[in-house]
Amino acid sequence: MKKTFWLKYRNEPRGGLVGIAFDFPASEFDFAKKTAEIFIDTYFKIVEIRKDEKYTDEERERMLFKRGRWVEFNLIEDEGFRYGLEIGVNPEVMILQTLPPTVKF
Repeated sequence: MKKTFWLKYRNEPRGGLVGIAFDFPASEFDFAKKTAEIFIDTYFKIVEIRKDEKYTDEERERMLFKRGRWVEFNLIEDEGFRYGLEIGVNPEVMILQTLPPTVKF
């Protein structure tokens, strides 16, 4: 499994074991743009199909737990988050833009 989706300090996967992460030179901008367009289009199709589905209390708890892991990752491991702090980006701004409103630890 690509280490991008791995929590080093917990030695476990983060998220749902799916995702896309890549570095690309400026010459690959069209690839990155097309990837983003396809992702956004597909995401909203899935939301439309599933928006009225019910979920259980257990599923809600699991979601909040996974969100907690995401917060841990952002604050402890994420290089982009750390870089933002290093160059002086306001921490509150970064937190409000990247972290979910409700989590459980």
